[in-house]
Amino acid sequence: MAATLRDVLLDICVKRGELTAEAVVEEASSVDSVLHPLFEWDDDEAARRYRLDQARGLIRRVKITRVIDNEPVRLRAFLPTRDKAGRTGVYAQTEDVLADPVAGMLVLNEFLRSWRQLKRRYQHLAAFREIVLHDLADGEAKAS
Repeated sequence: MAATLRDVLLDICVKRGELTAEAVVEEASSVDSVLHPLFEWDDDEAARRYRLDQARGLIRRVKITRVIDNEPVRLRAFLPTRDKAGRTGVYAQTEDVLADPVAGMLVLNEFLRSWRQLKRRYQHLAAFREIVLHDLADGEAKAS
């Protein structure tokens, strides 16, 4: 029976006394490792992908301030969207996205996906529900 990814990571944790990204890469570097094929080992391609991640980080870092309900709110200046051919990885100015009903709906759909992912990730924590309800009540109090 093949080991699951969880089993492999637990083995690394036990072997090294902790689980870190560096430890996983070190273990995966052996061509005999079950993790080896899950990584990009071509340094040129890995470097290109890393620079793309850095570029996405730069794009996400830029903020604008908009006034919503008489409160200044910091928002990302650029939002991920799709081009006319449906290609992802394209960014548009937040104002343009919010002014376009179709693009706005795509952003709302992305929010819904992110919210559901967040809920799945943290709903097991007892305080999660209280935090969400507190924030919702706080938002309603500010809106009144």
